[in-house]
This record gives sequence, structure tokens and C-alpha cells, in this order.
Amino acid sequence: MPNLTDLLNGSLGLIGASRISDIDDGTVNANHCKVFYPPLLDSCLRSAHWNFATGRAVLSPDVVGPLFEFAFSYQLPSDYLKMREYNGGTVDTSALVLWDGVWLRRYVIEGQKLFSNEATPNIVYTKRESNPNLWAPDFYMMIMHWLGSFLANAIPKDGKKADALLSAALKEFRPSALAADGQEGTTTPFIVDDLTWGR
Repeated sequence: MPNLTDLLNGSLGLIGASRISDIDDGTVNANHCKVFYPPLLDSCLRSAHWNFATGRAVLSPDVVGPLFEFAFSYQLPSDYLKMREYNGGTVDTSALVLWDGVWLRRYVIEGQKLFSNEATPNIVYTKRESNPNLWAPDFYMMIMHWLGSFLANAIPKDGKKADALLSAALKEFRPSALAADGQEGTTTPFIVDDLTWGR
């Protein structure tokens, strides 16, 4: 099964660059991978609701709450990247709650903290899934080609190769990864309020 080093060497192989033994081996190529890979992975994971990068958590309140507006403060999971659901509602349908005639925010995220007036938040979130063995195959290929695009500009400084690899990542592998991922599991209905239906 492929590991991180296999992925990085795949990207390096796409541009004809020398292989590395590990991302921390101190070589020039490994150092380039170390710069480009982590933010690229986080960005790609945040870009869609990938099934393989789904996390769930029941948050426990911090000892000290926020200074104002909310009663409770919660530390988000260490692998947290993006909120998907909050207490059973998707983020687009659960962001506000009507309280005594006033629309209030149910929660906010500031840094790695979630502030809320609810005592037990259950969240579904996008997590930082760094194990390539758990990725969908098309996502793996997308990351490999996208990283290869960055490396092509940095190592052989080949802009044409970089463009070709980026095009493959975005036009070939990303659409197929999204399509396959979207067909796994049941669909989530789009929920709208009564005012929208009345239009």
C-alpha cells in the first residue's frame, strides 16, 4: 500500500526528479515537498466534503468560557479543518436560531475554538486525513499531479510541465474524484425555509 514517501516520489517522478527516502531526509527535493505538500493537502481536503476525511466529535466545554456573547468555549479536534454539521444540521441550515424574536448565531469558530450557548455540541467535520491509504484513488492521483505541478516550477523550473500537471489534477482527476465520492452513501436533501418556498 502506498505511503507518504511513495506519493511524494510519484510527484517527483512525474517531473523526472530524484527520489527521496523520506520527507525529512534533508535533500533539496524533500525540502521542496515539505514546503508544498502540507498546505496543498489541507486546501484540497477543505475544498469538498470528502467521505474519507469525515470526522465526528462530541465536544466538552473548556473551564473558561468566552468573554461575551456565548456561554461555552470548546476546543476543536486537533485534526479539524472545516465544519460540516452542527448538532444534526448542516452549516448552511444551522447557523442561526430564533430566540425571543431575534435571530442569534448558534456558534462561531475563532481559531481552534468553537463558541456556543449549547452545552453539548455534536459536530461532523472535515479532518486532516494524512494517510494516503485511506484516500480515494482519484484523490490520490489529484494530489500527486497537483504537487508535481508545484515541484515542476521549483526543481526543473519547467512551466509547461507544471501547467500540464495542474491541468490533469483539476480537469481529469478532481472531477472524477468528486463524482465517485458523491455517489457513496445517501444524498442529503436541500432544506429551505418557508419563505423560500413561498416565492
